[in-house]
Amino acid sequence: MPDISLEAFRDRIRPFEFPYIYEQFEPISGKIKCRSDDFVVDEVLAYEPSGEGEHLFVRMEKHDIAMEDFFKLLRTVLDVPQTEVGYAGLKDKVAVTRQTFSLPASCEARLPLLEEHDVKILDVSRHTNRLKVGHLRGNRFDILLKGVPEEQRELAVTVGHHVANKGMVNIYGNQRFGRGFESVRVGWDVMAGNMRIQSMSRMKRRFVVSALQSFLFNSYCLYRYRKGLLHTVLTGDIMKKCESGGMFTVEDSKADQLRLDDGEITVTGPMYGKKLMTPRGLSYELEMEHLAGYGMTLDSFAKFHSLAQGARRPTMIFAKDLEASVEERGVRFRFFLPKGCYATVFLREVCKQEF
Repeated sequence: MPDISLEAFRDRIRPFEFPYIYEQFEPISGKIKCRSDDFVVDEVLAYEPSGEGEHLFVRMEKHDIAMEDFFKLLRTVLDVPQTEVGYAGLKDKVAVTRQTFSLPASCEARLPLLEEHDVKILDVSRHTNRLKVGHLRGNRFDILLKGVPEEQRELAVTVGHHVANKGMVNIYGNQRFGRGFESVRVGWDVMAGNMRIQSMSRMKRRFVVSALQSFLFNSYCLYRYRKGLLHTVLTGDIMKKCESGGMFTVEDSKADQLRLDDGEITVTGPMYGKKLMTPRGLSYELEMEHLAGYGMTLDSFAKFHSLAQGARRPTMIFAKDLEASVEERGVRFRFFLPKGCYATVFLREVCKQEF
């Protein structure tokens, strides 16, 4: 590790813009989230509730409410603490979001009270297990891009299909990092021993740890891009099969390069953690060299306890089932993304602007 101060490493925790990878298309003007119903998110769970059990699975529709504020509403209206609320993933504030929460069965009689607070109850069932973060396949999006000049609307449709077919870099959107990048820096401070994670709420602990991991993943993708290796398979890389999700370590880089070019597999990057599944050879050296550039090793994540085990994430992803159409008010995109992927990242590549 370079012989510099920890504070100098902390200074490297700063926002950056990832390059647009389809430079052959001109930038497209447009706005999203002018109104909440311009941005609709429909969660797709990994499984359907069984219909039996001690946990209520309640599918709800909410408008323009942050997750933390929604948990306060549940506590106030249903008298249920956040620790007893299960959910599969976080959602945008400025949006119409349809998602499932698991609640104690004792809440069932009070559920209609939520509709007095502009929350629609769409479905109620039961299941044997509590819903946990990650228990989803992904999300379906219905997004209206407004303010697109008439002469660029057909182009937006064309570029949308190009990005969906060729793939986009699977970076995290800026909303993952907190206001003013604060959550990433807090996560780094916990790692450095400047702050105790035990002093934070359960939700904040999870958020600051994932913010730091997400920033490091974005930075690794940029690191590899700058070396000309974003679309290159290295011997020792850990690849993910696009259909089944299975992972394997590359033994024959030439053969697997052909599979990557055909969209069958994708390179994975590190969501760093103390039990990260690591690649071999040059791929391993790249991941550890990149992490050392922020004053960290895999052992650094031990301070996050069970919150930072480590995982692999595809560096490229595809928007599925894309429908793109020109409307009077702009261009509408409907598509599906796997869990953990951002619709705003798809739109930034289409439009060549940050959202």
